[in-house]
Amino acid sequence: MALCGLLDSAMLFYKKLLNDLQHYGFELNPYDPCVANKMVKGKQMTVSWHVDDLKVSHVNPKDIDHFLKWVQETYRSIAEVKSTHGKIHDYLGMKLDFSIDGQVTIEMKDYLTTMIESFLKDVLLKGKIASRWTDSLFKVNQKSKLLDK
Repeated sequence: MALCGLLDSAMLFYKKLLNDLQHYGFELNPYDPCVANKMVKGKQMTVSWHVDDLKVSHVNPKDIDHFLKWVQETYRSIAEVKSTHGKIHDYLGMKLDFSIDGQVTIEMKDYLTTMIESFLKDVLLKGKIASRWTDSLFKVNQKSKLLDK
């Protein structure tokens, strides 16, 4: 049941975010349900998101600031809204580097290093992996009671 609640809450937030963005003038991208676009002063503003992590882009930083203010006002009752500005951003474990005009470099070196160090510390150095797996994992007990319809 806990997983159901997690899925339900994620879907409810998705629907709220999408509804709020649409009321703010964004249109959902027909190819990706987590991307929305809006024309601002003749230039496209794009918002992409994963759960509650948003990434916004527009040629004019002041228009991004205006959008950020709207996000803060809309969601401050739910949680603190944090933002970063500049050419380099950490987003969902990725380092997005926009230092060179017209291109982006995506790197996950820090994320992977942290994962490997955690694996080495927690698994290899302790000598065993915690798991619920047993030899009977893929065996079917024909005598077990059938589930209710």
